[in-house]
Amino acid sequence: MTDRRLALLLLAFALPAASSRAQTAPARLQALLEGQKLGAYLQIVSVYRSGRFDEATDAVLGWTPRDVERAARALTDLARRPGLVDCRSGPWEVEIADGSAAVLLETDAALRASARHDKAALSVHLAIGQWLLERLAEENGARRSPGDAAAQGCQRPPPVTRLEWYLATTQVLQGDWELILADRLASYALKHLPADARMLSATGAAKEALALDLAHSPPQPQDPRSAALGRTPPVMMRDRLLARNLREAEALFREALVREPALLEARLHLGRVLSILDRPADARVELQACLDGAPAAEERYLAHLFLARIDEQDGQLDTAADNYRAAIQVVPTCQAARLGLARVLERGGDLASGAPTLDGFLDQPWPRDNMDEPWWVYSFAGFRQGSQRLDELRRRVVKP
Repeated sequence: MTDRRLALLLLAFALPAASSRAQTAPARLQALLEGQKLGAYLQIVSVYRSGRFDEATDAVLGWTPRDVERAARALTDLARRPGLVDCRSGPWEVEIADGSAAVLLETDAALRASARHDKAALSVHLAIGQWLLERLAEENGARRSPGDAAAQGCQRPPPVTRLEWYLATTQVLQGDWELILADRLASYALKHLPADARMLSATGAAKEALALDLAHSPPQPQDPRSAALGRTPPVMMRDRLLARNLREAEALFREALVREPALLEARLHLGRVLSILDRPADARVELQACLDGAPAAEERYLAHLFLARIDEQDGQLDTAADNYRAAIQVVPTCQAARLGLARVLERGGDLASGAPTLDGFLDQPWPRDNMDEPWWVYSFAGFRQGSQRLDELRRRVVKP
């Protein structure tokens, strides 16, 4: 940012608007301070837009939450100030790419805080990023009023749209195991994007991840005083919450498939949810439909794996073995399908055939390190998609 532009920005906040010439001295001082914060913040945004993402993220993480909030509000206030911002041209223009870059800057700060296990900073920066996104979306929509010929020059789409940001951020947060935050963010997004199949599927995946996490979490022991008062035991509360999340996930996946029947990711997850809900016949229908749709290798592997598990639970060991073998053919380096095949062969009394399937099994990496095993990363597989989306959004805001 040039010194001239920064000086103009500071002057804009120091001078009273035409509609408030009676502004008091303390109010003018406050405006000047906010202008200074905005100027410093836009300097960081400029660093971000130069492609020095880590440097800009470190800089904004050094600010207090209050200062970041002030700068963010000043940025959107400047966009609304009459006569100062022309969406087509003019010295007061705050480019829509600057606002989008600020959204991504705050998102990166939130994710960096998550990696550091700093829950407070994560919440602050994520909330500011979301707030900026919503304000900029409103401002962009206001400039597209029907019949306004002068607004035709404002009709370029923003570099960061609601759908792209919510999808990417929800998936990355879920991958970071911030499951409650991912669920809240996705559920909020559906208020603005209720008919988008991808957002419906992402929200269903967030509900499913919450349910799977609950299923693997031992319930807290009941306090004797709570038992004496007749309160619901923690194990029952956990089971009710688990079932509710699964039912909500099922409804979201089904709605996504109504909107986009070819969305195989939603069909795979729906089949898995139905199997957990102990509806094997319905689960088989969805998983077979996923396979019939020629999915990618990872989805094909998981569909065979889930079908094999359903067959095994129903005592259909030969069919289960066939599905496990099919999964192994798709991902030869897998662990889950090979272990499952050995188990069903052993249950069927075929120990000689089961043992070779585990050759070299212990020499493979531990599950958390073995990213070649799709099952280990099933609950947060969207992390890679979300990360790729964020990378693409960052590229869009970098100045040529």
